[in-house]
Amino acid sequence: MRLAFLVLTVSASVLGYELVLMRALSLAWWHHFAYMVVSVALLGFGVSGVAVWAARRLLERHRDAALVVLAIGFEVSVPASFALSQVVSSAVFQLASAGWHAAPKGKGHKRAR
Repeated sequence: MRLAFLVLTVSASVLGYELVLMRALSLAWWHHFAYMVVSVALLGFGVSGVAVWAARRLLERHRDAALVVLAIGFEVSVPASFALSQVVSSAVFQLASAGWHAAPKGKGHKRAR
């Protein structure tokens, strides 16, 4: 019963976090960023399913410890991803107003005059 409650709470918090991100991005930027969040989340669910299937024997032997470690990993990754999103700047508005040709280029790139 305790295991089912742990899976329920972690799954609900993952889905709730995805919904919060989708609403925040649709309000702050454009609606297509919200759909990008859903797409990336579904990709993450698929990759995690493949990883669990690949490590199923190890996870079956240490099921309780693995669930606790994964839940703590999620607890740490949510604030860390928010902090990282505040540090990394996005030039979306600059690209939209100035055009793709105004995007900063890498080192050594010479712009045409």
